[in-house]
Amino acid sequence: TSIPVTKMSESALGLEAFLATAILLLYTLIGHSIEVHRITWIHESGVAILLGIFAGGIMYYAADTVIRFNDAAFFYFILPPIIFAAGYNLKKRSFFRNIGTITAYGVIGTVITCTIITAIASLLSSWHWIIAGARGSVDLYVTLRPIDCMFLAAVLSSTDTVAALSLVKEDQHPKLNSIVFGEGVVNDAISILLFRTIDNYVGAKPTDSLNLDYSATGMIFLQFVYLTVASLAIGIVMGLVSSRLLKITPSLKEHPWKETSIIFLVGYMSYIIAELLDLSGIMTLFFCGVTIGHYGFYNISEKARQTTSISFNSISHVAEAFLFAYLGLTVYAYGGQDWAFGFIFLMILAIMIARGVSLISMNLFYYFATCRRVRAKFSEVAVVWFSGLIRGAIAFALILQIPSAHYRGVLVTTTLGICLVTTLFFGAAMPAFIRIVGMKSDCSDIPSSYVPLLSDQHENDQDHTYESLDENGHAHNGLVDSSVRTRADSATTKLHGRWRQFDDRYLKPFFGGSESDNPENRSEISSNGTPVQSRMNEQPLYRSFSAQIGSLNGPGVHPRTISMESFQPPNQNNERGSLMD
Repeated sequence: TSIPVTKMSESALGLEAFLATAILLLYTLIGHSIEVHRITWIHESGVAILLGIFAGGIMYYAADTVIRFNDAAFFYFILPPIIFAAGYNLKKRSFFRNIGTITAYGVIGTVITCTIITAIASLLSSWHWIIAGARGSVDLYVTLRPIDCMFLAAVLSSTDTVAALSLVKEDQHPKLNSIVFGEGVVNDAISILLFRTIDNYVGAKPTDSLNLDYSATGMIFLQFVYLTVASLAIGIVMGLVSSRLLKITPSLKEHPWKETSIIFLVGYMSYIIAELLDLSGIMTLFFCGVTIGHYGFYNISEKARQTTSISFNSISHVAEAFLFAYLGLTVYAYGGQDWAFGFIFLMILAIMIARGVSLISMNLFYYFATCRRVRAKFSEVAVVWFSGLIRGAIAFALILQIPSAHYRGVLVTTTLGICLVTTLFFGAAMPAFIRIVGMKSDCSDIPSSYVPLLSDQHENDQDHTYESLDENGHAHNGLVDSSVRTRADSATTKLHGRWRQFDDRYLKPFFGGSESDNPENRSEISSNGTPVQSRMNEQPLYRSFSAQIGSLNGPGVHPRTISMESFQPPNQNNERGSLMD
């Protein structure tokens, strides 16, 4: 009897492999059609989920097979290529110009969101408003513990900005695009850090109660800071080690595939180290990719530069498609008794409220901190708010890692339901929402509140134009005028200049880097092979991930446009943008 069982297992595995390959192929073709024909009523991520649900139904009803989401496989094999591609191909100049806003939204805003969701979930539980599906003939009233509410809030604080990034185009809204992309990456990392911090703190506590006094809150904060700093340090150190290794072994330039392998393996090793230490692998891997892209990229051959960009983006594309399809395949793994549809709806409302409060508080703080000289535009803030309502696979993978919880099935199905509903419906509603709030497709239409934190506003930067307000309150384009530059802007400009000097004098000679940091000498290679100064109207050849966390359309990613006819490598002076350019 063992032989038939083996044959059935092999048959089921073959069916799974065939369906997975078919889903990825259909996702690529349908996604291309959506982009070419400008279809707005459905997003690519929604297509992947629907394909997964359809394929899961075939396996469930035809082969009596159920696929369960494997969080370990997700964190170790599916997520790393997406995050590394986003960091390695990051358009660093845009990212670090907006690092202040990205940090405020991604770090402080995520903490505020987590706190509000925790409070709302606790209230709903105390009011007995959480009712799961019928077990027999009796409805199940679920009472969540404070620990469960904190875990659920940390999970639901993780956003997925794929749909927003595909609509907020870089050539139309460069600064807003960079902020949405950057916030998505930072938000995912902070959400995981919050989850790990809560998990580490309550691990030694009694499971029936959790008393949060001032000392406990302080310990959680200190542990959160430690995890953040440690994750950043490991990523940067591993990136520097890889860059130095590539610089001292010029013979590797004769073997581009070896250079590509070294870059990817070092990045993956940094991720594994962070995960083994219970740190944020996302943050470690992302900044490892950023560091290698800033230093190591200029130590490799021209063929390796092209190979790494194309291959990392291609692998990221496949991983992203499989990620969303995986969510759809998992639907059939949970019984009806664990679904609390009313609670799903209420938690979506809680996410909307928490997201709104965090954004409003951050913008009000910035408004008063800059002496009311700059203000955010409603349409831009509304788009940032709506893009942060979508939840994706990271949230679902995290909820599966809860060590022990009462009504764990309810927490898992609630998170899965929120991921499916927000991705399918909010992602599809994104184009209509952009039209309702009246956001214009104008590359100069950038919110004045997004004043660059680390930009050298004296240099002749042609990458982006910013909208600011003069002393009379009138909007105008161009760099921020000196009359409205605050003391904080002046201080950060000096800080940026000192960093550039230190980087050029000490770090780049040792680790490698661009051959020219003169803004007037920075150029890109256009599709016809001629250098161009501005990247504003450049169309990316390959699509890349962004955010939640990212997507292969990822606007925060630096596209290197090359001629496919001659496939000639870009010249040596091709500049990707300095780390804090």
